[in-house]
Amino acid sequence: MKRVLGFFLLLVTVSVFGESNDASKSMYHVLGLGLGVLGAGLGMGQAISKAVEAIGRNPSAFESIRGSMIIGLAFVELTILLTFALAYILK
Repeated sequence: MKRVLGFFLLLVTVSVFGESNDASKSMYHVLGLGLGVLGAGLGMGQAISKAVEAIGRNPSAFESIRGSMIIGLAFVELTILLTFALAYILK
């Protein structure tokens, strides 16, 4: 995980501060966008997995777990939308 994070930071650094042509800058933007969406998708999957696991252990807490999960997923979805907006702005 540390290598992936380091690679992502390297891409962002080269994209922002590097003296490169437009084609490579857009490649870095696309890679950054893909990594952002990938991380959010993995987070959403893990959140749903843990919520279903918690409901399986304690079915009477279904309403509170579901409500918390939906709020959390809304924040993760906001992260994805902000990633798309940032990619559009930097384009």
